[in-house]
Amino acid sequence: MRWLMCVLMATTLLVSACGNNLGMKKDNPSIAVIDWQKALQAHPQYKKLQQAEQAVNIATRLRDEQLTLGKKQLQLLDRMSNMKKTGKANYLQAEFTTRMAEREKAENERLQKLAREAEKTADQELAENKEAVEEKYRLPIVNLRIKLESVKMTASARADVAKELNEVLLSRENALAGIRQERDALVNAKMAPEITAVHKALAKYAHNMQAELMRKSMGISGSTEEQMKQGPAELEKLIASMDKQIVLKRQAHDKLLDSMNSDIASALKKVTLHKKYTLVLKNVRANISAVDVTDDVCTEIKNIAN
Repeated sequence: MRWLMCVLMATTLLVSACGNNLGMKKDNPSIAVIDWQKALQAHPQYKKLQQAEQAVNIATRLRDEQLTLGKKQLQLLDRMSNMKKTGKANYLQAEFTTRMAEREKAENERLQKLAREAEKTADQELAENKEAVEEKYRLPIVNLRIKLESVKMTASARADVAKELNEVLLSRENALAGIRQERDALVNAKMAPEITAVHKALAKYAHNMQAELMRKSMGISGSTEEQMKQGPAELEKLIASMDKQIVLKRQAHDKLLDSMNSDIASALKKVTLHKKYTLVLKNVRANISAVDVTDDVCTEIKNIAN
């Protein structure tokens, strides 16, 4: 829908600019077409868009796996709570909880160590890119700050320099944010299979321990009614938190996509500005007689985006 809006906006501008031509040269219409997906792939930010989409997919998959694991654990607690020997059940439940907590702690510590290693590796891989960004903006920032210290500048000139400095600082921050996004994508890609493996291992460990405890007493009674009430609420809170992260990642993806579509629309407008097209169509599947402006837009988009 966002893509369609961009094309409609560009088309509206073109039709408005060529309104007189539409009224005078109806017998020789000129139609242009553009492959929007190809233009999108030519955008310098396309790799970041793919990484943002991957981050959304990973977060969604982890959320679904956590929900499945949580439901299985709740089923386990429900089975244990339906058994009758309350005294021994409480003892065995405490053993179950303690052993699970110890196993989870050990796995979490291992995951944290792996995450630190993944972050370190990602930082090393992107160190040159980060330094290149810092080097690119270092001298311009220093020069602009020196200008601001000049006592001979008029208030208007000082305001212009301050504005330029803020724009350069913002540009540098956006470039560094892109590197941080790449870093997060690298870490997520590294950690996703490890986290999935841990979830499966914990589920298997819990299942085996359940069978062991049930052999000790066939009349086990697990969690109390209050504990059973807390379980779903805690799971719901955890899933809500993960859903929030998915929403944030999706918003970041959509914001980037909107910006790229806006760049393409601007490039399309510039390419067709002085052309007498009566209509610009996007992603045409039928065989029509039209001028394909995709390659020109791909070339222009790099100038606009940079």
